[in-house]
Amino acid sequence: MGLWSGQGPVFWANRDANGDPVAPFTWFGNAPTFEFGMGVEELTHKESYSGLRAIDARIDTELNSTVNITVDDFRETNLELATRGEASAMAGSTVTAEQVLAGAPACGRVVALKGQSAPGWRCA
Repeated sequence: MGLWSGQGPVFWANRDANGDPVAPFTWFGNAPTFEFGMGVEELTHKESYSGLRAIDARIDTELNSTVNITVDDFRETNLELATRGEASAMAGSTVTAEQVLAGAPACGRVVALKGQSAPGWRCA
């Protein structure tokens, strides 16, 4: 593989069944690292007629490629791509009368709640 160096925005898009990109193309945001690597696994065959067991053939059995991108932006679209998921809207609700501990929690202790936040609660 030849050497290459580049600068500029990096975009991604999903692909259809034919492998063609499907719009819209989405910008990753600031991506300070973009690495592309290729590897080959090969099978070597040795001859046995001369007594030297010299390699007489090399057969490529696998071609591998990797992409490593460091992205500074925690966007919904980037998280969807990284986790192979899709965003969904969830209706919010109020959590009331949930018993977390028998007594008051100690300051600095991490406690799991069913809701995302506990507004109005303070540690004194």
